[in-house]
Amino acid sequence: MKKLKSKSAVTLVELAIAMCIFSFVAAGSFRAFQLFTGKASRNLSQRLVLQMEARKAFLVLFHEIQGGIEIVYPQPGTTLPYFLYRDFVNNLQLIYLEKDPETTKSEKEDMFRVVQGIKDPATGQILKPKTIMKYVKTLNFTAHHNGGVVLTTSLKSANGKFSLINYVRLKNMAAE
Repeated sequence: MKKLKSKSAVTLVELAIAMCIFSFVAAGSFRAFQLFTGKASRNLSQRLVLQMEARKAFLVLFHEIQGGIEIVYPQPGTTLPYFLYRDFVNNLQLIYLEKDPETTKSEKEDMFRVVQGIKDPATGQILKPKTIMKYVKTLNFTAHHNGGVVLTTSLKSANGKFSLINYVRLKNMAAE
């Protein structure tokens, strides 16, 4: 009987030690899970902010392009890193990439901003270029025909990166 009591006492001690070790492992696992899911959710929210800002900038870019009546460059079927078109008041508008020294330095690779310049052919005056979008890695324009262009772009920041392809039709093409 004494042997049976000592075996059950040893079993209880072993069980208590096992439960203590299991609780430490469970607590460590739970803490690691919290740490990794918190980091993942922060990264996801930062990427969503980048996408929202890029979509707003793309809406401005699309609106500018849709106001055109004729694509000058690129010719249909070709791809160029700039886009030259005439708007509804016959101004020549150029959308192109300009190297952005600030984001190039922060991202440690060549980064650009999308700039729009307008030239009035009657006066020859060039209006001050305005920045439409930042954090651009690449931007290409492929003319589908004289009234439509496909935009292909890659955007990148510390918050993440993504690419976008979209077709934009010149709404005022028939107004010529």
